[in-house]
Amino acid sequence: MKIRQITEAEAEFFFKNYYQDRGMLKWQGFFLSDHTQALKKATNQQAPNYLPKQKPGAIADILKSSWLAKRKILVQLDQYQTKGKGIIEYVGIVKGYNENSIILDNGTLQVSVDFDDIRGCKII
Repeated sequence: MKIRQITEAEAEFFFKNYYQDRGMLKWQGFFLSDHTQALKKATNQQAPNYLPKQKPGAIADILKSSWLAKRKILVQLDQYQTKGKGIIEYVGIVKGYNENSIILDNGTLQVSVDFDDIRGCKII
């Protein structure tokens, strides 16, 4: 038995009048390779190391030494990201300060950080 060739017009008529695409239903059971790779990467990433809560005097000493020696520090805040991976942290050099905050410079961006928001910091 020989199978007959379908013409383009017949195929177009079939898809236009009879074929119903299930849309996204057919893809719900499958993960794309990019998606599975992203999931693996997310699970393999280490959780950030949270610094212990430091006393204001210890924080002030580290900030002062970064400012005087122009050394990089890591500053973690007592605030969490809403759409992220935990605690907010900044890396940079203390460029200046005032009564309530410091100016942290990472080379491309300067950030003002309130003293009361700092959880802990360390020299890198």
